[in-house]
Amino acid sequence: SNAEYMGSIFSMIAEAKGVQSLGSEAKNDISEVQCGSCKAMGIMKKVLLSIPQHKEITFKIFVCKKCSFNSTEVFFGNKKADFGVKMTCNIADKKNFERLVIKSEFASVTIPQLGVNIPPKSQKGIMTDIHGLIDMMIKTAADLQKSKAESDPKEYKKIGAWIEKAKKYAAGEAFPLTLILDDPSGNSLIQNPYAPNHDAYNTIHHYVRSKEQLRDIDKEEIEDSLKPEQTDPTTAADSPSEEQKDGKRKKDNSEESKIGSAKPSNLISSESEVHKGTLNAMGINFIQPLEEDRKQEELIEVDTPCYACEEMGKNKICTCTIPHFKEIIIIAFVCDYCGYKNTEVKGGGGISEKGLKLTLNVNSPADLRRDLYKSDSCDINIPEIGLEVGSGTIGSTYTTVEGLMGKLYENLTTSNPFGFGTSDMAKKYRAFLDSFKTMLAKGTFTLVLDDPLANSFIYSDLYPSPDPQIISEVYTRTEEQDEDLGIADMDTQLE
Repeated sequence: SNAEYMGSIFSMIAEAKGVQSLGSEAKNDISEVQCGSCKAMGIMKKVLLSIPQHKEITFKIFVCKKCSFNSTEVFFGNKKADFGVKMTCNIADKKNFERLVIKSEFASVTIPQLGVNIPPKSQKGIMTDIHGLIDMMIKTAADLQKSKAESDPKEYKKIGAWIEKAKKYAAGEAFPLTLILDDPSGNSLIQNPYAPNHDAYNTIHHYVRSKEQLRDIDKEEIEDSLKPEQTDPTTAADSPSEEQKDGKRKKDNSEESKIGSAKPSNLISSESEVHKGTLNAMGINFIQPLEEDRKQEELIEVDTPCYACEEMGKNKICTCTIPHFKEIIIIAFVCDYCGYKNTEVKGGGGISEKGLKLTLNVNSPADLRRDLYKSDSCDINIPEIGLEVGSGTIGSTYTTVEGLMGKLYENLTTSNPFGFGTSDMAKKYRAFLDSFKTMLAKGTFTLVLDDPLANSFIYSDLYPSPDPQIISEVYTRTEEQDEDLGIADMDTQLE
C-alpha cells in the first residue's frame, strides 16, 4: 500500500539518522554534506527507487544530527520523457488522498478550489501523497503568515483564513478537490490506485513541448552535465579514454547520413494490386521478396545519438503496408559502440475521421496466432478479468494475439512492485495475475482494441468477407478525445 511505501521512505530517513560515521567502509550511496541550516556536517543518502507504472528515480535524503534538519529530493537522471504531460485528478473521497505524487522541478501545480498555482522551477523535485502535498502548502503559508504578523495585519488575517480552508480539505471535510499537474519534462506522476484498470478520476494528456519549454529543460541538463563528477578508480580502466571517444566521434562525423532517394518506378503492375493493399507508397510489393538493389533505396539511415551512451548510432527507417490496412513505419536503432538496440512501430498516413473499436472473440489456438497491430493511441480491454490498459502502457507493437498477451503479462508483473508483499493490495493483485494466467491457459476470452485514431487492426483471413469472430465498430470521437490527441488544436486552413 502507499502507507507502507511512504513508511519505507521514513525508515530510510531513520536509517540515515542512525549512521554514526562513514569511516573506511563508506558506501557509494552515503556521503557527508554540510547542513544548509546550521552548517554542521550531515548525512546524505541516495536511494534508487522503481516507481510502479512509471520509471526509476533517484531519491536523496539528507539528515543533520546536530539540528535535526532533514530534507528529501527527487532526481530523474537528467532524462526527459518523449512528451510533456498534464494530469488532472478529481479527488472525491479520502481514498484518493493516498495517491502517490511525484513532482519534478519543471512541473507546475494548480488547485483551483484553493486558488493555488505553483509555477515551475519554484520547488525541488518531491515525492509525497496528495495529503502531504497540501500539508506542505499549509506549512509554507504558515511561515509566510508569521512574517506578516506585524508588517501587514490585513494580509496576516487573509493568509490565516486560507490556512483554515486548506486544513478542511486536508482533513477530508471538503470535497471535491482538483489537482492539476503540468510537467513539460513528462517525469511527474499521479499514481493510479486502480492499476492495471483505468483510472476514471485522473485525466492524462500528453503534448508536444514548446521551443521555450524544451530550451528551459535542456539548459538545466547542460548545467548539470558540466558539474564535476568523481571518477570511480575501479571502473576507470574499463572506460574508454578521451582519445578513443574523440577518434570515434571523428569517424562518425566523417560519415554522412544515408537517406534513400526513391526513384520513379513502374513497379506497380495494375490498379488491382493497390486496392488489395499489397503495395506501399513507393510502389513496392512486400508480398514478393525485395530485390537486393532496391533495399538501399527503401531504407533511410540517420545518424542519431545513442540514448544509453550518447555516442552516434544508426536510426534505420522504412515503410511497409499491411495488407487490407494501411502503411506503418518501422524505426530501428542500433548503437555499435555500446550495443543498445530499440525498435518502434508507428502508423503512417493521415488521421482518420472517426475512431475504431475492434472486438475479437478468442476461442481457439488459431485465434491466438492472428496477427495484430496495436498503435500507441489504442486502449486494451479484457472484460473477463476486468483488465483495462491505457494507450501509453506498452506503446505501439506489431505482434500476434498471443504475443500481445505475453507483453501485457510481463508488463503487469515487472513494472508493479506493489504486487509483491504481504499487504491486502499485494494479495489482491497476485490473485488478479493468477486469473490472467488461468484465462490464457483456457484460451477463451474477449480482446477489445479501442483506437480513437483507427490505427489498429486484427488480421482476418476471410477479408473482405465479414469475420464472425471480429466485431468492428466505427464511432465519432468525443471533443475530449480530439483535445487529448491534439486534433482540436490543429489548423488545417491554408493561408
